[in-house]
Amino acid sequence: MFDTFQEKKFKEPDQRYTVDGDILITHVKLPKHFFPDSTIIKHLQISQSNIQELHDDCLLPLKPHLESFSLVSGRLKEIPQKAFKGLNKLIALDLEANAIVDLPSYSFYGLHLIKLNMKGNQIQKVSDKVNTK
Repeated sequence: MFDTFQEKKFKEPDQRYTVDGDILITHVKLPKHFFPDSTIIKHLQISQSNIQELHDDCLLPLKPHLESFSLVSGRLKEIPQKAFKGLNKLIALDLEANAIVDLPSYSFYGLHLIKLNMKGNQIQKVSDKVNTK
């Protein structure tokens, strides 16, 4: 198992990267320096993980290229507002089957999403400014 993305070596930049179960991620929080600055990923899929929280800057190195992000069948408890900040190319966000109960104001601020999947969460409260730009 790997504690950081750096420990898994790649010869070429990846266009698509899939993580299933505990193959790579052993944290309950995706940490700040999980992806090194030189990482190029357009589509990131994480499924069946124990991730409960995303650090505000965990996706920052992926900002120039990331088009889709999936954290499916995890344990994410809340929408990490700052974790998605500056992901201008992100058009698909899939947070299906997590433990999210609240969508606070500005949850998707600045994003240009075409697809958003939140099914399978126990959402009880949706702010009226959830998608305000």
